[in-house]
Amino acid sequence: MRNGEAGLRHWFENQGTLARQVSTRLNLSPGNAPVTNAACRFARASAWAAGSEDRAAHFLVLCVLVEVRSDAGVRFLKNVAPGHCGVRATGSDMSTIDDVSGVLRSLAPHHLAEDWDNVGLLVGDRERPVKRIMTCLTVTPESVQEAIDQQVELIVAHHPIPFRPLKRLTTEETTGRLLLLLIDAGIAVYSPHTAFDSARDGINQRLAEGVGLLRIQPLEPIENDPDGLGAGRWGELAESLALVDVAARLKEFLKIEGLHMVGAPAQPIQRVAVACGSAGQFLGAAQQHQCDLLITGETSFHTCLAAAADQIAMLLPGHYASERFAVESLAESLGRHFPELVVWASQEEADPLQWI
Repeated sequence: MRNGEAGLRHWFENQGTLARQVSTRLNLSPGNAPVTNAACRFARASAWAAGSEDRAAHFLVLCVLVEVRSDAGVRFLKNVAPGHCGVRATGSDMSTIDDVSGVLRSLAPHHLAEDWDNVGLLVGDRERPVKRIMTCLTVTPESVQEAIDQQVELIVAHHPIPFRPLKRLTTEETTGRLLLLLIDAGIAVYSPHTAFDSARDGINQRLAEGVGLLRIQPLEPIENDPDGLGAGRWGELAESLALVDVAARLKEFLKIEGLHMVGAPAQPIQRVAVACGSAGQFLGAAQQHQCDLLITGETSFHTCLAAAADQIAMLLPGHYASERFAVESLAESLGRHFPELVVWASQEEADPLQWI
């Protein structure tokens, strides 16, 4: 209920009698209503406004009506206290895909995305109400089936689908098959991709902080960006560490058991560049900033050779590991922005590459 608490409290203080009549007519009481913890906390915190135990009980009923979004609560909100609670109830008043898209744009502004990328709402109706959101790294057969089984209205997938323009949409190809399944199930898809990579609190920033970098700056700044943002990150460790110790710190942060390393285990590391996903192209920028180490998810064999020749160490935890943690954090962030919605990170997707 958030900012609507004061409005609901004020309404009840002035409409106590009508509130009791409504709750009686709906045959609801604290004893038989589905009381949630949040409703109870709200009722206890607002009991001072009730004036008597009887009014406090009815105040709890109102809290429950709002909290559970029941049909009775919807009728109450629409017909008895419209506009006073500051809470979305149902129908056109519910959170929409466009509402969620707006929050995602604020978290990962589109101007931060690479020119070649495809970000934003890629599939779906902006005006459709949404109750359940699933985040994932990539739209796969497994994550699509999970979304369908869980009756999701919106998938927030880090990697875009479609990524490249399509000449046809059929079941003969994986992308077409997945898109047709999503469209048939009425599931929208939003992708923040490289905008989220470069955002103020995006993947690269969190990855840099996760390994303990200080004085973090963009690896490739965007010219005239009002927030001084850009692609990748670089910074310095509080003290020089051996490469193997930085690797251990990275594995702990990403909760992984192994990674690839370019360089001698004892090589001293002070200045570090970070670029999630597949970002070997940032080796030159890392070199320009005189970094001792580049952390990226994956890169080519020849990029590793070039790094070794220039005595720049590399840590490669894998594309999946370098980004999946942020998909989980994004689900938590969306849950905080929309506490009335069910939001989670896919439980079915997994790294296709396994250590054996």
